Amino acid sequence: MKNITLQLKLRLIFITLAVSNLLLVGIQLLRYPPLLKVPGSLPYIIEPIMLLILYIGIILWITEKTDTPRATVLQIGTFIGLICSVLELINLIREHFLHGGGRIDGSITLLFMLGLFLLWGVASFQVTRLTSSMSQGILASIWTVVVTFLIGILFGFIQEFYLYVPDSAQVATWQEFIRSGWKDIPAFTIANTLDSASSHLFIGLLVALVFGAIGGGIGKLFARRK
Repeated sequence: MKNITLQLKLRLIFITLAVSNLLLVGIQLLRYPPLLKVPGSLPYIIEPIMLLILYIGIILWITEKTDTPRATVLQIGTFIGLICSVLELINLIREHFLHGGGRIDGSITLLFMLGLFLLWGVASFQVTRLTSSMSQGILASIWTVVVTFLIGILFGFIQEFYLYVPDSAQVATWQEFIRSGWKDIPAFTIANTLDSASSHLFIGLLVALVFGAIGGGIGKLFARRK
């Protein structure tokens, strides 16, 4: 009964987070309809929507079983995922308020990302060690990514769309904007935020598989010794 309650609570919480992200995308389109008329803008809109729907499917899949190994996946994955989401929020805030130059900022962001990757691997290691199942470990790594980015992207959307909207004059100097050939700065700003969300959601799953496999492999060795 305890496992079932945990599964249902986590399913409800994270589906709500995914739907909230979808709603923020929809609200932003309603707030700035010209984005839909910019040539080449549709992929920027469709990709995060499809990936968020995929994440909902992953949530339903991982929270479907109520056995002990799956409860271990959810407990450890959620705990480490919350730690990762805090790191993601710190990095997002740092990018707005602390600037040390392009190379320094890039190095700090890289360190934050490597920290996340390692923690996703740690989730897999821990679950594999406890369950003796590498597949459960990889599943834990995937679940950790779900927790990390559904929270992180929600905060990112709120920050970029409402709290600290990039200044148009500043956006006009961005190399990404100059290379894009777009003329509509607000549309580009929204599309850039959506593209960043898509990159995080997609690459996060791929990295989870890699670091999950590495962490699970190490965890399997420890499980055998035990």
